[in-house]
Amino acid sequence: MLLSTGIACTFAFWATFHISFNFLLETKWIGKRLKKFCNKHDIQVSFLHIRCFTTRLNRSLHKLVTYCRFVRAWFNVGVVLCLFLMFVSVFFLLYNLMWAYREFSAPKVQGQASQQVLRVMVPGVNFPLNQVGLLFVATLLGGFFHELGHAIAAVKEGVGMNGFGMFIFYIYPGAFVDLDNSLNDIAPRRRLRVYCAGVWHNCVLSIIACILIILLPQLLFPFYTVEHDKVIVQSQSKNSPLAVDTGILTGDVVTSIDGCSTNGFDRWYYCINETIFQPQAGSCLNERAVAILSHQEPDIDPEECCENAPEKSICYKQVNPNKSDQPLYSCMNARTVMSNWVCHHNNQCQNDEVCVKPYQNDGQHLMRITVERDEILHTIIYLGLPHDLYYFITITQYQPRFKWLSYTLPLYLLQQLQFFFQISTALGLVNIIPCYFLDGQHAFVSFFDEFVGEHHHHKPIICQTVLTLGTLLVVANAVSGLVHAFR
Repeated sequence: MLLSTGIACTFAFWATFHISFNFLLETKWIGKRLKKFCNKHDIQVSFLHIRCFTTRLNRSLHKLVTYCRFVRAWFNVGVVLCLFLMFVSVFFLLYNLMWAYREFSAPKVQGQASQQVLRVMVPGVNFPLNQVGLLFVATLLGGFFHELGHAIAAVKEGVGMNGFGMFIFYIYPGAFVDLDNSLNDIAPRRRLRVYCAGVWHNCVLSIIACILIILLPQLLFPFYTVEHDKVIVQSQSKNSPLAVDTGILTGDVVTSIDGCSTNGFDRWYYCINETIFQPQAGSCLNERAVAILSHQEPDIDPEECCENAPEKSICYKQVNPNKSDQPLYSCMNARTVMSNWVCHHNNQCQNDEVCVKPYQNDGQHLMRITVERDEILHTIIYLGLPHDLYYFITITQYQPRFKWLSYTLPLYLLQQLQFFFQISTALGLVNIIPCYFLDGQHAFVSFFDEFVGEHHHHKPIICQTVLTLGTLLVVANAVSGLVHAFR
């Protein structure tokens, strides 16, 4: 799906939502109940925006900080980590900007991966639209954990909390916590616990996601077995030429490609590369067999080979040096021919046989793919590009223990955990940068007050200079990321 199509679909969704919502508000029976529900839960709806605010968490958070003795120690660890991450994040963005400059100053190479570690993701441009849902959930949960950290720390430090809210703007979800102005009146060290709590919780969420990624096979053990020595077809794209009744099906175990054993992921990729770079294999046939199997008389002109031939017939090329160096082209059924001895040269066949090879001048290969399905081996004859196996087939090592389980579920869980790790890590690193409008702005000022002094006579100019430079660094990375996305 193109970017323009994605934008049109999201605007169409919002238009439908607003029309439906306003229509329901105008109805007598539903309208009153809908207004009452929105007022009760403080739900506000505006153009491309939904906001929900609640005070129900206030009491629960007060109980948490009252009965848990280690809350302050927990956030002290976060303060120490954020002091370290503030320097790391600046180095991180400088490193990213250096790679961006190198890539922009060099000519673009098609297919070359970017070395930038921080990228701006634009759905439909450099991010697949079918994964937007995973990104949405990861961003929502990452934002929720971030703001929950601020809320817990604020309650522990005696800062008044007015409530907790969540919102969706266009396709971006987020969360926020409303604190009163007493936060500015407490000691710098106590302020640091509040300002650093969000980043600290993002780091914790990243660690949890990383642990779950490592333990995913063990967590799924009651439902899936992990077959390290098998290549299982998880899914195929809709445009896959192999997704036919006589082709490869979901759940098939691919055992070999042109005789190359695929007992594991490494062997799967190795065998495909072998098919790409090795010459096309043929079959040993004698002259009488060629005459019987050919649908027409062998000809020296390849252009007339297989004209008006039956389905599943392809053109074969043969050279018999004992008779003539002129190649002959015969149209034969591929499956029948491939049932004979495999060869690459005539000297690999018997004296009265020649090695007949599929004739394709467009890079296609005739491949023999063996799959195991319901404990029965099936041979699939496929004429196409070996790269098709890369592009159209997704493989897995997870075998469901029950038939009602999906082959794609482990991949979705893995991708969701990876998004949790990536988004939460990015939120933590970017937020702690000393930059205006981010947590790093208040954290830097609080660090300055704690280590240098609140009333230092050079405080305004130092803080303003550092925050301005940090803001410029963030903006430069954001602009370079957008340029690289549309480059």
